[in-house]
Amino acid sequence: MRVPKTKSVAPTSSHATGLWQGTARLLSTLNGVAPETINELTSAAVMLELPPRAVIYNPGDKCAGLYLIASGKVKLSSRSPGSKARVIALLSAGAWFGETALLLREHHALGAQTTERVILARVASATVIRLLQKDHAFALKMLTETARRLRSSMLEATEIATPARKRVIGYLLDDVATWKPRTGAITIRLPAVKRVVASRLGIAGETLSRVFQELSREKLIAVDGPRVYVRDVRKLRAAYLQ
Repeated sequence: MRVPKTKSVAPTSSHATGLWQGTARLLSTLNGVAPETINELTSAAVMLELPPRAVIYNPGDKCAGLYLIASGKVKLSSRSPGSKARVIALLSAGAWFGETALLLREHHALGAQTTERVILARVASATVIRLLQKDHAFALKMLTETARRLRSSMLEATEIATPARKRVIGYLLDDVATWKPRTGAITIRLPAVKRVVASRLGIAGETLSRVFQELSREKLIAVDGPRVYVRDVRKLRAAYLQ
């Protein structure tokens, strides 16, 4: 596994360990994972503090375990021969990744890279497998997350012919849905630079900028750097349905 310019943080580091323990407690309280499982994950975790654009692993690398994000953002991407890497997912604090290669006992099919400074907890594969067999709630949580990502990939595959405008509006509405407002204004912070978001949507960076400009002229949104101000969620949803 290649991790350039990374800083390994000892489990006793108060900053890194504090973030990780907070993330672990969240897994326990919100998802029913047994406290004993959380304690074992916490004890077994190796903390990694990585700078922006650090490679966590490349496609084809051997799986070293399960990664959980304590802070920062990570992008998962695929690369086809003769084409640029395509961003498959943008993950934030509280998410985990690497479970597919771990469960299948295969090398990674996707690559993982940081988009900003990140603190990760890495738990060895053998420990994760043992805990999955022991804690059914933990196993169900991992199965649910894997199924959710599979569904997302399947939906994206059916939307290849969807116009760029609709893809962008749908992406913004998906983010809005996490806050659950039905009407009114809301500010969204893009999880990565615009070219990465564009790759996630399967469009060019110039296309994303053009759609943002169109929506701004229509007074549906206003863009200020990484912040997108949705003027009225109801109107943006109506524009998606047009």
